[in-house]
Amino acid sequence: ANIATILFARVFLKIPQRTPVFDKVLVGFIVLYGAILLLTLFGLYNVSYILTDVISFLCSFALWGIAIKYTELGDRPAKFFLISWSFFLLSIIVHVIRDFGGLPYNFLTNNSILIGSAVEIALLSFALADTINQYRAEKEQSQARALEVSREQEQLVKNQNAILEERIQERTSKLQTLN
Repeated sequence: ANIATILFARVFLKIPQRTPVFDKVLVGFIVLYGAILLLTLFGLYNVSYILTDVISFLCSFALWGIAIKYTELGDRPAKFFLISWSFFLLSIIVHVIRDFGGLPYNFLTNNSILIGSAVEIALLSFALADTINQYRAEKEQSQARALEVSREQEQLVKNQNAILEERIQERTSKLQTLN
């Protein structure tokens, strides 16, 4: 799930194009998650669980930081991502603090990641819908501009044809007069 989240954030926020150095950090997190998966497959459950908590904690703050940066730059999708990711980040913090003994085990702390994920998914759905609507509006504006240019070109051709027709009439008149 964390790898999928990183991949989504990279595409949704256009991280590779906008901040290639930070993108390398995210790829590093993906590699670390792969290593954790291998540790799990070799039966090192305690180590992999602790590493998952630590890497998730660090990765969450890294994504949160980039969302803040992009939001400050006025990026609309980043605002949605920041809000949704803040809810998810809070759920991760609760989960990690609970695992290290800072919070009691109860319904909210046991299900904090599920609750945070549900809120995040709902908010990201709104973000995707907003992005689709934004692309649709840009497409409609582009089509309207293309139609306007096409009409201008059509009018120009009509004007040129009228001028050409007038010149042909003048020459025909001159030829008839000469004949």
